[in-house]
Amino acid sequence: MTTTTQHVAPTEKQLNFLYALAGDRVATSLGTCGEERIENVGVWVENTSPSHSEVSHRIDWLRRQPKDTASVDAQPAHTSSDTVAVTTPGVFELDGEVYVVKPNQAKTRLYAKRVVEITGDRLTEADTVVKIELEYAPGVIYKLTEAHRMPLARAEELTARYKKCIVCGRGLKAATSVKQGIGPVCVKYFR
Repeated sequence: MTTTTQHVAPTEKQLNFLYALAGDRVATSLGTCGEERIENVGVWVENTSPSHSEVSHRIDWLRRQPKDTASVDAQPAHTSSDTVAVTTPGVFELDGEVYVVKPNQAKTRLYAKRVVEITGDRLTEADTVVKIELEYAPGVIYKLTEAHRMPLARAEELTARYKKCIVCGRGLKAATSVKQGIGPVCVKYFR
């Protein structure tokens, strides 16, 4: 007789606690700083789809690790609008690069993808060929703040150049979407 075990998914609260611990504890096997540890735990969660029990074991292990006082000391004593972490999806611009912030499939955390121009077969308004891809940008989500959020007018400029929605990369067909330069679903990220 064989016994089967049912895979019970971790709760959102449990995953959030796991991420918080990863950022707060010294665990060199996960990374040297809080951001790197959180990123690596997120990759582990996405790649392995751990069970509730597996996440509990990881939480227990992290709780036994010492607190990372270097990360705590590095935190600013106050926050301004320029240092508010990104909490909602959208399009951001940092150091001349454009990033699209999206939630993961489980909707448990956000990640960033960099907009990369590649050679293609689409002519822009300047008769140049521009095509884009979205490339995963590890760790960038922790560098972005609300001050980097792109205004709708700037997103419209980029969409005119690429002939695609800057958020999802889909071609634009509806007259209103083409005129404003962004699709009706994705425009909500700018309001």
